[in-house]
Amino acid sequence: MLDQTPFERRLSDRLAAEFDPVVRPFDPQAIAAAAIGGRQATDRRRLFLLVAAAALPIVLLAGVLAVGWRLFELRTPVPPLPWPLTGVLEPTGSLTVGSQGPAAVLLDDGRVLAMTDLMRNGEMDSEIWDPSTGVFESVGPMVKAREQPRTVVLADGRVLIIGGLEQGPSAELFDPVTATFSPTANDPTTIYATAVRLRDGRVLLSGGLANVPADESGGRPVAGTAEIFDPITNTFSSVGPMRNPRVYHRLELLPDGRVLVLGGVTDPIRQGLEEHVEIFDPSTGLFTPSERTFSSALGNPITDLGGNRLLVLRQPGWGQFPDRSLPMTAVVYDLASGGETTVAAIPANAPVHDVRALVRLTDARVLLVGSDKASSKFGPFGFTTRGWYGVLDITTGALVQVLVRDAADGTVLALPDLRILILGGTIVHDCVFQGAAGKCSDASSGVDILR
Repeated sequence: MLDQTPFERRLSDRLAAEFDPVVRPFDPQAIAAAAIGGRQATDRRRLFLLVAAAALPIVLLAGVLAVGWRLFELRTPVPPLPWPLTGVLEPTGSLTVGSQGPAAVLLDDGRVLAMTDLMRNGEMDSEIWDPSTGVFESVGPMVKAREQPRTVVLADGRVLIIGGLEQGPSAELFDPVTATFSPTANDPTTIYATAVRLRDGRVLLSGGLANVPADESGGRPVAGTAEIFDPITNTFSSVGPMRNPRVYHRLELLPDGRVLVLGGVTDPIRQGLEEHVEIFDPSTGLFTPSERTFSSALGNPITDLGGNRLLVLRQPGWGQFPDRSLPMTAVVYDLASGGETTVAAIPANAPVHDVRALVRLTDARVLLVGSDKASSKFGPFGFTTRGWYGVLDITTGALVQVLVRDAADGTVLALPDLRILILGGTIVHDCVFQGAAGKCSDASSGVDILR
């Protein structure tokens, strides 16, 4: 038998009063067991209170952080993505003269310089489009009429306009402040050279077609020359030459200031591909070969994705004899490593064919501009009556149609506010030619905004 302590006696009285209306005889062993159990329960409650007290600041801090992060999310605006495009096409002014695909360049102040490829009275029409008013205003005249010239915006805001198809080697400058054109101090030596602005403000021209009479097939030899345009003296001077003559190639500026020379053809008539890559160093004026390769057939569209990446859309047989029975392949080319990754395969039964332009919307989405297959007639005298516009997501490979425009072709330009400017195009309509019903095409003067 155990001696009863004052605590055990009080506990016995409480238990008897609460759990049994009949007070039972005193049992020291039962009271001791109950006392031990009470002490253990008390210890557990104390431990729970200690743990809860220690955890309370952590719980409160987590709650504050969660509420604060939610408030941050609500107050931080999410930058809008140019997708999904609404597919709304809005007219905005019109060209003075219709054009199937005018040369267009975005000026530093947000306006657009458009140079039509149809000549009037021996002169080329040039106009400025103001996005704030949607109105075109004639400027010029140009020093020389040009068809599809190369354009480079200089560091001072002027535009260097170089050559053009079926034109001899020449160049001129457009000043957006005075809205006037002026000739350069001397002319380049080749026709249809590719150009890129260097980090020091000068412009590299390379390749193109030699300035000699065309042969019986209408072709000219491909040039391997290169030149530098100095915007301070407005003169061209020779550098190089390139390791491999080419035309219709691409020049890509690297982060260190050097230039990658990619792709192109060695014979524009037979479309021989040039796969060798070379690098131009502005500090030495020399081209050096690279171990990497790059292949892109004549007319295959390419766009810069940012992050030293290019998107190339390879269309089998594209050029004079496109093969529309085979799928198109979208490939991302890494400028740093030279590696390629296939990101999409567009099947032959897709609603678009003959994609002629890619316009970057975001790092992962690109606008494809081509011909609407449903309104196209193939064959030696084929035609397309409508243009096709769709968005390709390179992360999923999905291609989504945005709209079909009544005019085919045209020039597409991305504006700083993420709208797409579409200038001119080709309108196909029924007509009678030499007494026979058929189809005729006219250059469109319409200009639209795609939102």
